[in-house]
Amino acid sequence: SQGKVRDLSDDEQPPDGTTHAFVTKVNLDSLTADWLRHFTMSPNANGDLASGAAYGCAVTSDNLVYVAGFVEDGATMDGATKNDGADKDDIFVAQLNGSNGQVNWIQQVGTAEDERLAHNNGIAVDADGNAVVSGSTAGNFYRKRPSNAPSGSMDAIIFTMSKEDGSYKTLVSNGGDPLPQGDDDDDDDGGGDD
Repeated sequence: SQGKVRDLSDDEQPPDGTTHAFVTKVNLDSLTADWLRHFTMSPNANGDLASGAAYGCAVTSDNLVYVAGFVEDGATMDGATKNDGADKDDIFVAQLNGSNGQVNWIQQVGTAEDERLAHNNGIAVDADGNAVVSGSTAGNFYRKRPSNAPSGSMDAIIFTMSKEDGSYKTLVSNGGDPLPQGDDDDDDDGGGDD
């Protein structure tokens, strides 16, 4: 959305022209909002307008709400823990209490290149209530991309974030053994181990 954020005082409002993500819980009997949560962003180092959008939502059986989307052009989601390599367009995942909309944690993940949440709801939950995120990357998220990769090409990514704090869950095989995370010794690391 654009414009004033109803939960913020005038001196806390984002700059005019900023686009920010939001989620609301609607009471289906009265069609009124039980709660509304805006996600604001800080601009990049150049001071460009911050822009982001939420494109996915998933709810666990114990009433945790995951909201996922992206922030653009190096902006930082306010209140987010941002991994070291995140820059340009990044994916964000927020976990909220479904009863009152209180934010439990926000993670912003990415590389020095662009990442995007998958279209048509790139967020789901597993049997344990962890967030399962799918999207795409133009960077070295799991592996070092070949230097001759076509410009603008992106790799598919999928990863799981712990419901406790949003940290990455180690990928395991059906037998329970950790799977290799690639051999990426570049600093442009979004998700895998070095």
